[in-house]
Amino acid sequence: MVDMFVLLQLPNAGDDLQAIKERHRRDCRSGGINKFDIDPRAGAIARAQWKQALHMLRPNSPHWQPPVIGVSALKKEGIVEFWSEIERFRSVMTQSGELEEKRKKQALNWMWSLIESGLHYLFRSHPAIHAALPELSRNVAEGVTTPGAAAKRLLAYLKA
Repeated sequence: MVDMFVLLQLPNAGDDLQAIKERHRRDCRSGGINKFDIDPRAGAIARAQWKQALHMLRPNSPHWQPPVIGVSALKKEGIVEFWSEIERFRSVMTQSGELEEKRKKQALNWMWSLIESGLHYLFRSHPAIHAALPELSRNVAEGVTTPGAAAKRLLAYLKA
């Protein structure tokens, strides 16, 4: 759970990871083309493509359009601008109230995650479930038992 998801990509990353990049684009609140100095032309093309892709997606926030900045740690270029955008994001999200709402949702998600984790542990450590699980898992994998029937049987042990 983070306030801002930042994606750094190399200028010549190509389209071999398109599905992964597509997922990251939807979550991205800021983007950077790293090692911009290696191939400035490729960096400019990548930056334009990312800007276009982010512009076509429905924004995560009505108050924020993710910027895309060229960065070079080697030449110390773009780093100040990149950090300024991170600070601006925090300011905009705080002033709009979105950051506070996100924190509330994060706290609830964390609580439910801990509950689910605890229930999962209690379920797997239940003696009857622990004993029946290997055979039922094998039966489901082999098509002898349906997943629904196996789940119903295992959950019934909790009621006993």
